[in-house]
Amino acid sequence: MSTLSQAKIRRNLKELFQDPEGMVTLLTGALMISDFDDPKTALEEALKTFNGNRAYFLELQKKLPSRLDP
Repeated sequence: MSTLSQAKIRRNLKELFQDPEGMVTLLTGALMISDFDDPKTALEEALKTFNGNRAYFLELQKKLPSRLDP
């Protein structure tokens, strides 16, 4: 198994945080790992969470990319 590249992972995260769909994708993945086996349910919950806390996620979207710089 090859070693995972932290630099590549940071680049991928920065890319995902550039738009709301990317953020919901990350949130959906996290929910699938932690709480929901069903991707459809995880996506529905991620959308509810994002839409219910849109201001928080948009502020996070502004801050996180610079925090991911090496």
